[in-house]
Order: sequence, then structure tokens, then C-alpha cells
Amino acid sequence: GGQSIGRIMNLLPGDGAQVSCLVIRTAHLWGHHKILPVGLVSDVNPKCVWLSIDRSKFQELPDYKSDASIANEVESALWNDPVLRVTDFHEVDVRVKNGVVSLTGHITAVMNQERIESAVGNVKGILGVRIHLIADDQLLLNVSEALVQIERVEGNHVFAKVENGVVVLSGEVISAEVRGLAEQRAANVPSVRGVINGLAAPGIDLDAEDQHFLQPSIGEKIFFRDGLFGFVKQVIINRTNRRVVD
Repeated sequence: GGQSIGRIMNLLPGDGAQVSCLVIRTAHLWGHHKILPVGLVSDVNPKCVWLSIDRSKFQELPDYKSDASIANEVESALWNDPVLRVTDFHEVDVRVKNGVVSLTGHITAVMNQERIESAVGNVKGILGVRIHLIADDQLLLNVSEALVQIERVEGNHVFAKVENGVVVLSGEVISAEVRGLAEQRAANVPSVRGVINGLAAPGIDLDAEDQHFLQPSIGEKIFFRDGLFGFVKQVIINRTNRRVVD
């Protein structure tokens, strides 16, 4: 005796293998696609699905948006924040799968994460947000803690800064061995992308060392000066400083 609302167009999975939401195209002309949580399904048989809500409540459900549309709106929301636009906009990787937004990257400050969360929270149609952002100011505290024993030794003067996850060491230490130890301890801090070691030490020629930080992505295009050559298949990382060497 119920009245048809529409047809199921897609199934959206949750964190596990089970379906969390249905995408339903409403029956009327120029119908919208609505997102229906499976908790609102009261019964299922081979011919139809019965809901536990009436039509008016159904129309109040959020409209379905494609992953690409959500990604574009999230990026626009981040760009429209005047602080993020000049700091961390280009450092945040936005990915959307089945309506769930994942944000990864290294940002300058914990305060900016709050701005990012606020901006994303204003985008409609998102089914979930997973944030895996690493703030430089928090990472610097962790690196400083890892270096504290080295800094306490007389003759060692170690300074550290973090720029988008890359630790830059400067100052002077008493030996090349201590210099290498400082680099390794900084690199062992979780979420550090790499270490540039500018520490002076006896017998070390800083000008002769290659301190470039390159981190190409797998699949990234490789170009000669006169055209395309190929794609990055694999990178080799120096375990001591986490920098790509080949």
C-alpha cells in the first residue's frame, strides 16, 4: 500500500564491507539523488525496499554528490580561507571515496588544522572526514625531544626547524659521529619526511654535501629537457635521513 519514492542507483560502503547508505533517485521528473542511511530501511524483499520514514522526511535527506564534485568543493573551501590560501592550501592532499573525505599532508601549525576542519565542515553532502595532517609545530616539539640528550653535551649546539615535515638541522657539534647521530634521531621521529643536516663538525665540508630534498611520487612523469621520458616506478631512500637518493 506504500507509494514509490524512487530507485536505488548506488550502494555506498562504510568502514567495513557492509553497505552504509543507499543512493536513491527520486521518481518525479528532474529527480534528485538522495543519500539514505541503511538504518532507515525497515524491510527488503525481492521487489522493493521499504523505508521507516515518510516522504517529507525523505526529502529532507542530503542530496548525493559525486566524489569529484565533493573534492572540488572541499578544495574551494580551503582556498577561500585567506590564511590557508597563503600557507597550507598546496600542502593538503584531498581525496574522496564513496563520499568520505581523506585529508593528508604536512601543515605549518595545529591552528591551521582547526581552520581546515572548519572549512571542510561547511561542505554539504560529505559522509565522513578522515584527517591525517601533521603540523610542523607539533613535529618540532617531537624532534626537539629526540635531540635533547645531544644538545646537553658540552660543545654541541643544535638548532632545528621544520618546514612541511622536513627537518632542517643547523649549529655545531663536537664530531662527525655526533652529527650523524643527530640526523638519525631526527629522522626516526614518526611522520618526519626527511632531514637536511646543516650541522658543522670537524672534518665535514658542508659545501660539498648534496642537501637537496626531492620526494617524487610513484607514477609521476619524468621529463628530459626535450620531452617526456617515462614515469617514476620506485624510489630509493637513505634510511638515515629519509631523503630520496635515486
